Amino acid sequence: VGLPETLARARKEFGACFGHLPEKSIGLVSVATFLLGRRRALGKMNFSVENFEKKLKELNMSQQSIQTLSQWVVHNRKHAKSIIEAWHKEIVVAKENRKLILIYLANDIVQNSKRKGVEYAAEFAPYLAEAFENVCKYCDASVEKAANHVLDIWEKRGIYTEKQVASFRSRSFTPPFTPPMPPEKKARIAEEAFEFEFDDFDDDIGGERERGNRLERR
Repeated sequence: VGLPETLARARKEFGACFGHLPEKSIGLVSVATFLLGRRRALGKMNFSVENFEKKLKELNMSQQSIQTLSQWVVHNRKHAKSIIEAWHKEIVVAKENRKLILIYLANDIVQNSKRKGVEYAAEFAPYLAEAFENVCKYCDASVEKAANHVLDIWEKRGIYTEKQVASFRSRSFTPPFTPPMPPEKKARIAEEAFEFEFDDFDDDIGGERERGNRLERR
């Protein structure tokens, strides 16, 4: 089997965990060594919710830490529902300084999975409004700004639609999101305000007339 075929098989078998190998500079022995090492590594990556929860606890803000766990998640895509439920549970109970790390992890997962043809975005969507609400409720303005920037990126890159991003923001950011008022309701409020002011004006005029009548009687 030639080197291109070997590389093709490796990429097919290992997917996101395989990475890039320069086809012209690597020998078959190196490929074999790489594959054996990767197979041993994957053998330690058998999925369980408990294992993923442990990895979440160990996650830190470094790019390497986030990307490594993101690749692990993408590799275990058949467990997407369990993974996202565990992620959501963790972001609710996490301390303030860890909530943004979990948002960054979700960002890396949804973007990487889209590039690799594995869609996590749809799986995450039902949980994101509550997740961002939790982050903004318990964290300071700098964290809120960073979380909001993630949503900007998702909308700009087409990870989620404008409508979806608005729904994720709707329960979260200050000033609070207020949906546009229907024109008929706006007109009704304006009419009620006018009637209220007119009634007050009538009361004022009536009071002045009564005071004037009393003075004339004197």
